[in-house]
Amino acid sequence: MDIELITVTLAANAVARIERAGRYIEVIDAQYTIASITLTDDAGGQAAFIRNCLSGIYAEIGFRAFDVVNGASAQTITVMVCTGRGGSRRQPGVVQVVDSSKARVLSNQSFMDFGFASSTAALAAQVQAWNPAGSGKRLIVQKVVVNMSVAGLLNISPSNAALTTLRGQLSSKLGGGASAASQVRTDQAAVPGTSAKQAFGVSANTPINVLFADPVVLPPGYGLTVWNDVGPVGLLSASFETIEEAV
Repeated sequence: MDIELITVTLAANAVARIERAGRYIEVIDAQYTIASITLTDDAGGQAAFIRNCLSGIYAEIGFRAFDVVNGASAQTITVMVCTGRGGSRRQPGVVQVVDSSKARVLSNQSFMDFGFASSTAALAAQVQAWNPAGSGKRLIVQKVVVNMSVAGLLNISPSNAALTTLRGQLSSKLGGGASAASQVRTDQAAVPGTSAKQAFGVSANTPINVLFADPVVLPPGYGLTVWNDVGPVGLLSASFETIEEAV
């Protein structure tokens, strides 16, 4: 009997054709869901079709080759192929230590960036992480670092209205990685267009780390806005750490 582990690294929704015959196939490692594995028989037809595969899924049937269609997240996939009756000691549900944060960075799903705006005696400063409508992404905000050059009250809230000035896309935490679909935007307003969901006082030039017990999840057409109360004349800055996932 011949047993082989085959590893492929696939971008989101990418396809790999593996010309390897066998009678048993098992998914040994996959961090995210695999959309499908199609097994091809000797006549070129479909021997089996496995949908929404997770680590531990297996099939025992003869095949000449197989196609792996990845899901919505880039990942490295390992499958085991046997030419006879075989298997592995690995069981679904076995605890495996995985550095998921590093995996998200390597798959270009983690981003960070900042914006700043000035407040005046009549206008509040606003800074926003914005997920554009039609992005096809879900924006997950893990952390915000906020600072003001003068003491005052800071406010944070989700919003479904984009601020006026586009500062740019959030930058990838992966060196050389593509920028996010999500944006950093800024504005000034006499009356901010949303009500605060969090509010707290800050001292001048004293950065505050806002860590959410559960992350803020923003579908397309929503953002997370930070602003100060009208009155203090100074500079407001906000740095965002985020994740993007396919919707």
